[in-house]
Amino acid sequence: MENTLSKIISRASDFNSIMVSRALSLLEELINLEIEIDESELSDEEKGKLKTLLTRLRESIYSEVFNSKE
Repeated sequence: MENTLSKIISRASDFNSIMVSRALSLLEELINLEIEIDESELSDEEKGKLKTLLTRLRESIYSEVFNSKE
């Protein structure tokens, strides 16, 4: 029984690490998108709307990552 529990804990830890890694990759991609938006020929209004959306996504991901660590 203890061996099974150890395996489950190990797999859960591995899964958590994978999910954190994916979240960090998403954050990196959001940063790249923000740079592309800044360099685009979109209007300031369009840029603002897109950057607001990216900020909300980034905050949501940060929240999930930090809440999972508690």
